[in-house]
Amino acid sequence: MAVKTAEQIKNRAASTDKGFGGVKESQPSAQTPAKPSAYRVESANALAVANQRNNQELQQLLSSAIAAQQATAKQTALVVDALMSGEFLHQQINQELGAIQQQRQEAMPQFEVLTVEALLPSADQVIHDLRLLPA
Repeated sequence: MAVKTAEQIKNRAASTDKGFGGVKESQPSAQTPAKPSAYRVESANALAVANQRNNQELQQLLSSAIAAQQATAKQTALVVDALMSGEFLHQQINQELGAIQQQRQEAMPQFEVLTVEALLPSADQVIHDLRLLPA
């Protein structure tokens, strides 16, 4: 989309027989005035001003869109950084908890597990004890 200046629009209005239609007659008609009418020049000026205003508004919108996109990208980067650091902290906490649990297990006294059979005397011991009893 080409941006036209006010001078280009005025020249275009002055050079065409049909206004802004863009079609030039091959032979000028007798009704075509030698100079553009004041209305056509005024219309061309108004269109040029409106075109420039629209271009400025589009430029401002584009700048705003770019700024918003950059802000969104920065926010996304911050969120990713926060998630990554949170994951890193989570891993560190889990490692510390694992080390603490291991230290506790090492510090606890170890008990021997006794079964009922270990508590009962052996058959040889019972026979030996029975022999010691007075008859």
